[in-house]
Amino acid sequence: MYNWLELEDTLLRYEYIRSDREDAPTLVLTHGNGFDLTQWDEVVQLLRNDYHILRYDFRNQGRSDSDSTQLTWEILIHDFEKLLSYLSIKDIHLVGYSMGGNFAIELARRQKSYLKSMVLISTAIYIPKNIAIQEIKRRNSWVEEEVFRNNIYHLIQNLCHPAHDDKINRIKRMYDQVEQRTYIDYFNLCADTAIDYDFEEFHQLRVPTLFLAGEFDPLYPPRLQMVYHHYFPNNRIFVVPQASNAVMIDQPEVFSEHIRLFIDQSYEVNSGHTYNYTEQLNRELDEMFEAGIRQRNEILYLELMNDFKLVIDGKVVEGKWSQRKSMQLMTYIILNKSVTREQLCETFWPDEDITKARSQLSVALNHIKRMVERSANKPFDNYLDIKRDVIELKVNPKIDLFELMNQIRQLEKIDDIGVRLKNALSLFNSLPKNFNRLIYDDWFVQIIVDIENRILDICNVLLQYTSTKKERADLLKIMVRYNAVDFEYIEELINILKDVKSKEVEYYRKKALDVYK
Repeated sequence: MYNWLELEDTLLRYEYIRSDREDAPTLVLTHGNGFDLTQWDEVVQLLRNDYHILRYDFRNQGRSDSDSTQLTWEILIHDFEKLLSYLSIKDIHLVGYSMGGNFAIELARRQKSYLKSMVLISTAIYIPKNIAIQEIKRRNSWVEEEVFRNNIYHLIQNLCHPAHDDKINRIKRMYDQVEQRTYIDYFNLCADTAIDYDFEEFHQLRVPTLFLAGEFDPLYPPRLQMVYHHYFPNNRIFVVPQASNAVMIDQPEVFSEHIRLFIDQSYEVNSGHTYNYTEQLNRELDEMFEAGIRQRNEILYLELMNDFKLVIDGKVVEGKWSQRKSMQLMTYIILNKSVTREQLCETFWPDEDITKARSQLSVALNHIKRMVERSANKPFDNYLDIKRDVIELKVNPKIDLFELMNQIRQLEKIDDIGVRLKNALSLFNSLPKNFNRLIYDDWFVQIIVDIENRILDICNVLLQYTSTKKERADLLKIMVRYNAVDFEYIEELINILKDVKSKEVEYYRKKALDVYK
């Protein structure tokens, strides 16, 4: 039987079922975004004899309602603690699904003494930052109601295994209760929090934790949840067979049995006996996972097509890049990923003796270090590993010039000439009129020349297949842009522009005069 608790601006729907055992532990079941307390129906029937059970709808989800649209973890925790106080509940074991799992983590991070253990099911704890940012943008684009519902219904198909109509329709009915804006607000709260999780902080959490993963969960696959296992010091993990994301709906009996085992054993005291091999192995595995995740989370983007811009974790690295050959040096290191000090000295200070060149290099690296740390608010060591003889990039960078090269390679592979022409015009017309003119070093100029030559080669081939004067003129404009000294291109382009009475004739006539000069 459902009850209601009226708070200042919120009406919470809840159900509190007391076991016949007065001393039974209390289980709190928290639902996922878009779900409601009924997602636990089967589980409640299986566990109600052994535990007092509290389940409720978060504000503005399910049947709970609120006059306020404000949403923070503090607000949700305030609602929850009011409910605990009202029911005189002192200690809890929290079982959280998806967003409900993030809620449990927030209680643990705040060291709530009433939280005795937590079970995290299909919970977003670590997602590579670049993927997370893309997904946040994608879901926030679901503005129109029809688009939102269509995408949600597609998502629902992945939550159960097998995806029988009765299970899918049941979940769909839950999602139909939530408004688009509410769903997005909760999604953003969880996603923004997960992106900023500090894994070092998780090492300090002492709350016994069980991770439950569905064998066939495509959203949070078991191998992803295995990563979490290395960051929570007092935890275990179980993969539920023949289940997808909503394991409590797919396999309620298996799910409930492992809840029992976990909670019963969470009261047991560890014997304290350890084996050296195991300790060493765990330390090594922890270091491997931490280094890998740290590297994947650091996003370094280098813009070179227009001007020079270094972006780290979305922040532009500001500073005096024109000093101490910093711009050229950082570009060279990022492009090559691994370079020797000797290689850098020969490239940037070829006329200096090796001692002075090494000194200049050290000064330049320290200058870059200060700019990066000041802008990114993170240690320079997160990005560069500066050893005695070798300097290596520790993250996988994104470089706009390399992305362009990849797009050009894809163009060259297109067999359909019409498609290749259309894609080439779209790509090349989006490029700057002049590539980077800030770096004049031979090694960089050669990269630009190679790109321009490949663009010219593609345009030369496509000229043979143009069917209209406009297509031909568009290709010739690109060729003139990247090879302004070839009078043949300019002359043909001027003739076409004359025929179509274009106002651009004068502009290209001036270019022709510049070539003659």
